[in-house]
Amino acid sequence: MQNGIDTEPFAFDHFRAKKQLEFINVETCGFISYNQYTGGSPDGIVNGKFPLEIKCPKRNKFLRLVADNEIDQVYIDQMQHQIWCIDAEQAHFYCYITDKGKEYGHEIILPRDDARIALMESRLIEAVQIREEFINKLKSNMQCN
Repeated sequence: MQNGIDTEPFAFDHFRAKKQLEFINVETCGFISYNQYTGGSPDGIVNGKFPLEIKCPKRNKFLRLVADNEIDQVYIDQMQHQIWCIDAEQAHFYCYITDKGKEYGHEIILPRDDARIALMESRLIEAVQIREEFINKLKSNMQCN
């Protein structure tokens, strides 16, 4: 995990440089609030409207991802959440490694999955209700001296 944290700025620069050749703008991004209960923090924004998620795995995982051209489900859920929070139609996934001093990157565009987003939204509503019930129990059972 630390490798990914350390390498991500280089991956971002690599991705941005590739996209500049296509006249596509890529900017850094902070937390984007959807509402008071959730939000997303993509690694960047592509063309001002699409979230970018960067992963810097170990070499074998990178090679498997490129060979299969598939994103791990946990990353898909993370990206669908970002798509939901930003109200985008797609997200960009960029996987990056360096090997023997050379940089390699692989991009996959993930389309919006409205069914998955609807499930996330219903789960968020359920979680907020559970939270509120718990807070109310705490308040009603609180003993003050």
